[in-house]
Amino acid sequence: MTASGATPDLDRRSLWPGPAIVQTVREFPGPATTFGVGVGAMFAWNLAEDSDRWLPYLLLFALFVPLFCVVHQLARFDRLVVWSIVSLAVLHAAGGLAPSPTPGAYALYETWIWEPYVKVDRLVHAWGGAVLVVLGWHFVQMVMRKDAPIWVMTALAIMVANGFGALNEVAEFFVDGQVPESVVGSYSNASWDMVHNLIGALIAGAIVATIERRRRAAAHSEASNASR
Repeated sequence: MTASGATPDLDRRSLWPGPAIVQTVREFPGPATTFGVGVGAMFAWNLAEDSDRWLPYLLLFALFVPLFCVVHQLARFDRLVVWSIVSLAVLHAAGGLAPSPTPGAYALYETWIWEPYVKVDRLVHAWGGAVLVVLGWHFVQMVMRKDAPIWVMTALAIMVANGFGALNEVAEFFVDGQVPESVVGSYSNASWDMVHNLIGALIAGAIVATIERRRRAAAHSEASNASR
């Protein structure tokens, strides 16, 4: 779960949104195609249904895609991270825009898998918390010493993830007032969203910390053997 390292001869022009998007798509054609087809299908469905729910998602992705591509030029995310982010984006779009098989439910997000415990909305938020911890771990690695305590790095990554989760709920609060069709949910829904963000973040944090602990132990063992 480490960044692959910044490119030594980074072209500063690649830090502009347009070039960053082009470069990232060239590096990851599979994830880029999946994102375009998946999100595009959700938009097409809503346009065909004459719904305005796609508008907030269009704004979200118009901000997120350039930002992610620019950050990637600096952090150099690996393929697994990029696929994780794309899966989260497509699931988020499907959750809010795809129809639900449950009668009376406005969208896939309102579908219960195991009522009253497991809901699509909560699963996606838990996955989002986990994915954002991995992103947060990359950011923490960029600014902290390589030998920083693992628990500190993990805690910071979890806080980054939950900060993004809270920001998403704030955005949904404003969207709810402007696009009534969005039906983003009540105060209770927002609270459950953040709880599941935290659950996913804690699980991912434990996994990332374990991987890092093993990596350091292996590196230490290798260095000890080399010094003999």
